[in-house]
Amino acid sequence: APLFAIGAPQAQPAASNARVSPAGAFVSNVTLTVTDPRQLQASEYTLAQSGGAWQLTRLSDGFAQTVVDGSVVDGFRIDLGAPPPAATDRYLLQPVTYAANSMARVLDDPRGIAAASPVTATAASANTGTAAIAALTVVSPSVDPTQTATIAFTSGTGNYNWELRDRVSNALLGSGSGTWSAGQPIALNGFELRLSGVPAAGDAFTVAQTAVPSASNGNALALVALRDAALVGRVPDGSGGLAGGLDLTDAWAQAMADIGVRTQGALSASQISTQVADSAKQALSNRTGVNLDEEAARLMQFQQGYQAAAKVLQVAQTLFDTLLEAAK
Repeated sequence: APLFAIGAPQAQPAASNARVSPAGAFVSNVTLTVTDPRQLQASEYTLAQSGGAWQLTRLSDGFAQTVVDGSVVDGFRIDLGAPPPAATDRYLLQPVTYAANSMARVLDDPRGIAAASPVTATAASANTGTAAIAALTVVSPSVDPTQTATIAFTSGTGNYNWELRDRVSNALLGSGSGTWSAGQPIALNGFELRLSGVPAAGDAFTVAQTAVPSASNGNALALVALRDAALVGRVPDGSGGLAGGLDLTDAWAQAMADIGVRTQGALSASQISTQVADSAKQALSNRTGVNLDEEAARLMQFQQGYQAAAKVLQVAQTLFDTLLEAAK
């Protein structure tokens, strides 16, 4: 059983996209499916038409490319749906935005942890070479424990024949041949078998269903190994494989460092903006503001001027009255 559930990738349509009715559902929708979590990037994407083709832009670095229905980019597949989106439709693609937000534990019973490997490798007791089992790794969900694989070396240079037989009836299900070389695994039935040393002609190895699961911890060891595996941000190497990438610890440290740099940058920008705003306010105040001392001095001048004018009027009134009396 899975240990955790995570949020699914989402494609958010723009509010202006075509709708069935003015307030109804959108006519078309885009869906995302994760195909390889190792290639997922910590970014959102915009999807819009440009020049008659759909253009996908990665917002973290601005990288743009043309995509079609079913294109696989950065570890996820884009399905344009039916009916296809209109030429004016736009979408915000969020492959990983809600992965952590919606993460939840779904396994409550520790007995649900499949700690045992479904298959176990053994070397024939009659082997004469120095080859030994270095590792057996299940690499695909297609592994079928009901099939027993036998690998028999036919030479000391690594040539071997293999067979797949039904575990119960021993019926032959498949066979073939190959050549082993040091450092390269033997891949069959969803597993990879790695050998150390050198096999001799006649040496044989068997990979069969684990007989005693309680005595096996193969899956638990594989889970622990994920700690040091490059699982984040891997990119195609041009030859069908993947290159680069970070383990979970380094990816977390890089994310924290990136957040710290962005936070510090935002804080510095905020401080600079505050200083610019304060300077602008001071300049505006110098231009349009009121200086109380200066205004008080001017008020006293106006008051004295008013008093002087009132005195002139009083003298003029007295003089006018005197002239009138003299004229009687």
